[in-house]
Amino acid sequence: MPRKSRVKPPSPFKGFNSSPEVIRLVVALWPVGVLPVIEAILAAPGRHAVRDLAAACSARAIVLPGASRNINTPADLAALGRLLGD
Repeated sequence: MPRKSRVKPPSPFKGFNSSPEVIRLVVALWPVGVLPVIEAILAAPGRHAVRDLAAACSARAIVLPGASRNINTPADLAALGRLLGD
């Protein structure tokens, strides 16, 4: 019986003008109050980057202990807060 050829899946980085080594996982919890800042950034000409939003909002980076967490509900967020001691 002949073996089926394996088709290589498309790269998730195909649309980025960067190598996979510099692609970072961006996870954020943005307060509703930053919506006008987001709208202003998106309305401006040129490139749009999350780092611009983070800088405009004085966001801070945190590193979660262990594996990434999937935060979808208020209960998930509260559990993360307990884990981080907040």
